Amino acid sequence: MTRTSTARDPTKQFNEYWDLHANNAKEFRDHLAAINAVIHSPTATAALRADDQKLRTFSLGPAGGHPGVAPFTLLIADGKVLSSLPDKSSSSASTTTLPNAAQYLKAADFRTLFPPASKAHLIRTGFVNCHSGACDLILAPIPPSR
Repeated sequence: MTRTSTARDPTKQFNEYWDLHANNAKEFRDHLAAINAVIHSPTATAALRADDQKLRTFSLGPAGGHPGVAPFTLLIADGKVLSSLPDKSSSSASTTTLPNAAQYLKAADFRTLFPPASKAHLIRTGFVNCHSGACDLILAPIPPSR
């Protein structure tokens, strides 16, 4: 009994791949140039060396004399908070709650999380934390996938 092989010829696969990219050479080179620019930018290098919490912390401006913490679930798109819901399950009796915390979220600038012209929407949890005269939004870490 003779078996027919269904495996593809590696040379043929390479030639098909080469033809595909040869026909789109400018787009392919532009794509590689964009990747290279991001990898070698000072911002990307600094981000790779930054502390994880610093990457998840966004300044919201002055506290206005109101210290406290308020947990939220956020819908983020276009570099800003589109919607927010207070997260009552994260409240602690030992932590001072922050009245009108949602007003601080309007100052959040999330443009660093989105590439230009992105249509992505992110759902994240986080805390508005007002302390020492300043307010920050600290996004909760994303749990590792299982």
